[in-house]
Amino acid sequence: MKLLFHCCCGPCAAACVDNFAAENIAPVLFWYNPNIHLFAEYQSRRDSLFTLANAKGLPITEIDEYGLRLFLRETGGETEVPGRCEICYRLRLEKTAVYAAENGFDAFSTSMLISPYQRHESIRRTGEEIGALRN
Repeated sequence: MKLLFHCCCGPCAAACVDNFAAENIAPVLFWYNPNIHLFAEYQSRRDSLFTLANAKGLPITEIDEYGLRLFLRETGGETEVPGRCEICYRLRLEKTAVYAAENGFDAFSTSMLISPYQRHESIRRTGEEIGALRN
């Protein structure tokens, strides 16, 4: 299976990558996280993912867009708006799905599903909706 694996950071991706390896799946790691702010946090997460990719010998693709303007446009300039998490999930997963479809991947997923801080059901639902549109 050719899997594009969207990653929010190295620590979240690490356990997933090990589980994939146990299933003989070598994903291509994918960095696209325009909603992570402050810029220092964005850089820290990005760098941790590249460190993981190098340590595990995994390919990584990035769309390196620090998207403060995009995020503010999508949320109406507010940081605490209803549905804010869903806006972030959709931004990231849509770009992941488009890249996967354009580059011959069989599937896509995200490390956000392992984070205890995320809304897993919302991520799953969003990913399934986007995936259905791309088929």
